[in-house]
Amino acid sequence: MKNEDHFGGSYFANCGKIVYCEADGSYSDIIFLNGEKHKISKNLIQISMHLPRDMFFRCHRSFLVNSYRITGFDIINRTILLDGKFVVPISSDRLKKMDCKISEVTKYKIINMIRRNHDI
Repeated sequence: MKNEDHFGGSYFANCGKIVYCEADGSYSDIIFLNGEKHKISKNLIQISMHLPRDMFFRCHRSFLVNSYRITGFDIINRTILLDGKFVVPISSDRLKKMDCKISEVTKYKIINMIRRNHDI
C-alpha cells in the first residue's frame, strides 16, 4: 500500500505489518506492529480500497483492523485485543460480522488461549 503522510511524503507499507487504522477527521492514523504511527491524508474508506478485504475488517466507524492480528475480544465491553497490546472498540452492530472476518488461525489461537486461562 502506498500512501502520502501529512507532510506530503510518500511511503510504502506492508499490509501484514499494519495492526489497525484509526480515523482522525479527513486523516487517518495507521498503527504498525512496532508501535509506529503514521498520519495520512486519506479517510478509512479510501484506505480500505487499497487493503485486502479478507484481511481487514471495519469494526467501528473510526477503526479498521487487521483481522489476522486479533488475539482476543471482550463482548461485554465491546473491545478487540490486537497483538496482545492494542485495544480498539467494536460497535454493537459489527459484533455479528466479526466472527465471519476472524481467520481460522486466529480462532484457533483464541480458543487455545481461553483453554489455557481456564484449564479446560
